[in-house]
Amino acid sequence: YYLDFETLGSAIPVYPGTRPFQRIPFQWSIHHLDHDGNLTHQEFLPEDSSDPRRPLAEAMIKSLGNGQEPIVVYTSYEAGVIRDLAYHFPDLAQPLNNILDRLQDLHKLVRDHFYQPDFGGSFSIKAVGPAMVPDLGYDQLEGIAEGMAAAGAFYALATDQLQPDQDPAALRQALLDYCKLDSLAMFKVHQALIAKVGN
Repeated sequence: YYLDFETLGSAIPVYPGTRPFQRIPFQWSIHHLDHDGNLTHQEFLPEDSSDPRRPLAEAMIKSLGNGQEPIVVYTSYEAGVIRDLAYHFPDLAQPLNNILDRLQDLHKLVRDHFYQPDFGGSFSIKAVGPAMVPDLGYDQLEGIAEGMAAAGAFYALATDQLQPDQDPAALRQALLDYCKLDSLAMFKVHQALIAKVGN
């Protein structure tokens, strides 16, 4: 599995019972490579303006299952998000902690063991991905191509503060496309590293 979150951390809390700048996950993308080499994709983005955390957590647990297959993430940020969810929803702590135990940090692997000049001094997935896999199209994304823009777009949707020229359906699609590309980039970087080891 390859898992990526998007989170909101607004100065003015959007949901009751949350605090300023609290990390609120609102979206995930998961790519899954099965034993036969088939790659599938699932995603979550709430349809309404209610607090997305519990439905997000429940959908993620269902998608990732309770097995032992590794879950690849990029940096420890995802682990922090999952710990927050386990704290806020004690009845979900057991399956969430099982997910935590399965996490594997691809960022640490790349940072500690691999470098090429095209990274430009950065180990972010947006630098590493296109450098290792030239067909990764971050430059082709329309509207949302980084995390702060994703958070801003979701804030506008959740608070109904869209600009006159913003189409909600187009904004949702841009969010889905962006998060999907991040989890796909992890898969492709992982496969590129495996190929280099094999060579």
